[in-house]
Amino acid sequence: MCYQLAINILPSTLIGPLVIGWYTWKTWESSGYLGVGIIYGYFLLGTVVNKVLLSPIAKWSARVERSEGDFRYKHVSIRNNAESVALYNAEGFEAEQCRSLFNELLGRQMAFMNWKLPNLCGLFVY
Repeated sequence: MCYQLAINILPSTLIGPLVIGWYTWKTWESSGYLGVGIIYGYFLLGTVVNKVLLSPIAKWSARVERSEGDFRYKHVSIRNNAESVALYNAEGFEAEQCRSLFNELLGRQMAFMNWKLPNLCGLFVY
């Protein structure tokens, strides 16, 4: 565990600030304080916009996952209780429940993809 940490994470953690400092210095040399300000301003603007646009994606993703779980649970329930469903002539009820859960899942997935896809197409690509 410590070895993996030292090999994978530690070099990036140590080199990252040095790389940022180096390129800040090079930008300062070539374009002065205005260039550095524009670069950091663009970074901050991109960070804020990504935070605002991508925060709802986590909520939508949880909703989709919950709907998928409900749909899967319903199918397992039907499979486990197939004999009882057949004896009580509850096929119509179970079909309507499955259809309802599927339509809910489909609607949530469509809403999720309609929100997620435009955001993933590169609003602020670094």
